[in-house]
Amino acid sequence: MNRIENHLKSDETGVDLINVLTDDILLHILSFLTVKDAVKTSILSRRWRFLWAYISNLNFDHLTFLSRGPPINFQYRREDGDIVQLNRFRFIRQLDKFWQLYQDPKIDSFRVSFHFHPTFARYVDQWVSSAVKMGVEKLDIRFSDKYFYASPNNIVEEERYYFPWQLFSERKVPILKHLCLETCNLKLPSVFDGFNFLMTLYLEDVILNEGDVENILCNSLNLHKWTAKMCLAKLLQGCWSFPSAEAVKYFILPH
Repeated sequence: MNRIENHLKSDETGVDLINVLTDDILLHILSFLTVKDAVKTSILSRRWRFLWAYISNLNFDHLTFLSRGPPINFQYRREDGDIVQLNRFRFIRQLDKFWQLYQDPKIDSFRVSFHFHPTFARYVDQWVSSAVKMGVEKLDIRFSDKYFYASPNNIVEEERYYFPWQLFSERKVPILKHLCLETCNLKLPSVFDGFNFLMTLYLEDVILNEGDVENILCNSLNLHKWTAKMCLAKLLQGCWSFPSAEAVKYFILPH
């Protein structure tokens, strides 16, 4: 640590080059770290103790968050049920603790990925609700088995996370510009205009209602890119009128 400190000091003045930086610059530096590594910087000095609590780009990945070393490409076996359940509880507990200490009133992006089970739906609802209240512009929720198992299963509808669209049905909610959902249920109501400011939409293995496609296309006037993978094949049999010539410039259906 002494070698690092000496390297960060000017040879002529002995000034600590890190501590002369503003908090905004330091927070920008922290934004390139994982949340776990950003929290570790709290031991550097008194100034750094709670600086991590103001980062605005939050990325909570189950395997990275719980690993003791650098991120690893680890995957569970199907017989590891007890380990999976234990790690779920550890992840939920640590993430809840983070939210209790988090202090920034504005979130730019929020991403969460872990091996979801309906038992923990209320926790995810709380995280998403907090992010929305803090003005999140990019929301990324990924609960696919493929991140955790070498041979992922097809997750039935009842065991998926139901995206809380109700949070976006109120006129006073902040603007969401980018939404990514993977292995979730969307299931919008027949009349829904909560994605007015959405610019990009990525859906993979998402279960929708029959009218959701038309609903989103007709009410998301700022949407210019929509990627749909493994979720819309049965719903593309109808014909819809786009709201304007400029709407949805890219509608991608990967194989």
